[in-house]
Amino acid sequence: MAEEKERKKKRLNEKERNKLYALTPEDIKLSKLKEMFAYKKDKLPDFNPSDTFRLPKGKFHNKSQVDTTVGRYIFNLHCLTPEIIKHTGYINKTLDKTGMRSLEDRIGNLLLEDKIDHETYIEFINKYQWLGFSMNQFLASTLTSNMLQTPDKVKKKKEELIKNNREELDKGNIEVIDKIEKKLMDDAKKEIEDIPDYEIYASGCRGSYENNYKNSSLIRGAIARNNSDEYYISKSNLVDGMKKEDYPAYSDLVVSGSYMRGVQTAEGGYEGKKLSAVGQTVAQGEKGSDCGTEKTLELEITNHNSDLILYRYIIERGKKVLLTKENIDNYIGKKVKLRSPMYCTNDKICNICAGELYGEDMLDIPDWGLLFYKVGTSIMYESINFSALKISLIA
Repeated sequence: MAEEKERKKKRLNEKERNKLYALTPEDIKLSKLKEMFAYKKDKLPDFNPSDTFRLPKGKFHNKSQVDTTVGRYIFNLHCLTPEIIKHTGYINKTLDKTGMRSLEDRIGNLLLEDKIDHETYIEFINKYQWLGFSMNQFLASTLTSNMLQTPDKVKKKKEELIKNNREELDKGNIEVIDKIEKKLMDDAKKEIEDIPDYEIYASGCRGSYENNYKNSSLIRGAIARNNSDEYYISKSNLVDGMKKEDYPAYSDLVVSGSYMRGVQTAEGGYEGKKLSAVGQTVAQGEKGSDCGTEKTLELEITNHNSDLILYRYIIERGKKVLLTKENIDNYIGKKVKLRSPMYCTNDKICNICAGELYGEDMLDIPDWGLLFYKVGTSIMYESINFSALKISLIA
């Protein structure tokens, strides 16, 4: 057996960097990945995905010198085909759930704008799915007792907080329990973030720290009562087990969850049918059509809403400007005058008020009112989730 139990991340030397640079996309096969990253009985892996090195300017589609990691380099080499990477450049960001969602959106926009074809996009999806699932078997951690058990320091802090706030907790004060939960989660993260299996939560891909870890290893918190607007306060967690006084709360939780899913599904479904009935007459006019309305929506573009208004038209100094990935960042933090179907005066929503997304050059869905049912589906989904949120009051 290797003397070390874990190969710690390090800075690559010149020999290791050259070994990395010698790889080609064709080399990235399961056998090569195992050779590079897998732990063996008598040998530690040659590389850790978190090993760092400096990538010289222009070495691999990077416009400037960057500090990067072995994992990111392998991802770029394998997943970003020449047709894609010439548009995106070297991707040097953390590819957790948020990072991957952002990259998928970016490459999806390349497809919408006809900068890549469907086969290229499908190849990207297949490649990154294969890479993740293939390496998962010898890189991903499983939950250990170190992760599941409440850290000693946090356990003591929990006892102290409960003791100091017992009167308010007995009253079912949800503001107090919310503050306690946040304090415990902040303290626990400092204690467990160096444990390998914490990556299960840090990646955002499977398991939620704010939900799964909190309920399993810290404290369940507030649970709504079925027959009133009051709350139970459960001070236990699932690993330690329910206390006798928690039984009514958990029984309520099961009943409420089933009831709310049934009721909210019906309500959401009904809203969806109403929206479908309204939307069936909504259609977009021919390409280039413009009703000429002078009314616009005044809207501030932010990092949160910018993707939602791509391929829409704004009015700037009396001229129509189409928002695209190339220019949207220029408007972040600014208020713009957005052309909107709300003010369109044509029988069919004109091209300028509707934008280009559903037009013939992109999605080619002129009768996009038929998609209104998706709003109903979202209402149903969010209603169910809101009910679950209310029931368990997940912080």
